[in-house]
Amino acid sequence: MERIYDHVERVSQLASWVGGAAVLAIALMVTFDVLARNLLGVTITNAPEVAGYIFAAAIAFSFPIVVIRRANIRIDTLYVLLPTPAARLLDVIGAFVLCLSAGVIAYFAAQTFWESWQANSTSISSLSARLWIPQLFWAAGLVLFFAMTVFITAYATIAFFRRRWSDVERIAGLPSPKESLVDES
Repeated sequence: MERIYDHVERVSQLASWVGGAAVLAIALMVTFDVLARNLLGVTITNAPEVAGYIFAAAIAFSFPIVVIRRANIRIDTLYVLLPTPAARLLDVIGAFVLCLSAGVIAYFAAQTFWESWQANSTSISSLSARLWIPQLFWAAGLVLFFAMTVFITAYATIAFFRRRWSDVERIAGLPSPKESLVDES
């Protein structure tokens, strides 16, 4: 499982780089549009629409790294006071709930893509973009997010039943203050 975890971590890192590159592309496009509009009096037609499509996909591709780095928000007021087995059980339950939520989101994203593709839907703007194209990337990112949560949940559950508390904590628990500082730097 550890080798698979390492591979999953690399895939999530690559996905986050793709998402980051997409956000950088949006920033460059918007900067160019603002400069061109103010200096030359011309604009990139439908730049906000295209930026919205790219941003949705970029966010979706960034979700997997949040799961791997355990950077999602959790309320830990009582959690830190629990005995280790109880805290690790909550970690597994949290991973399961996140997995369930990601599955629902991925399902409806994939369904939205499929319906747009079948109907050959277009945006109502002057761009008339084929909606299935940006929805494909958006849905793919969310399906990847779901796949990551399935793996994390399975790995944490197996470690829990083997009473490998440190593995459960490393996979699905709260990051330690030291890990949080390393991630911030």
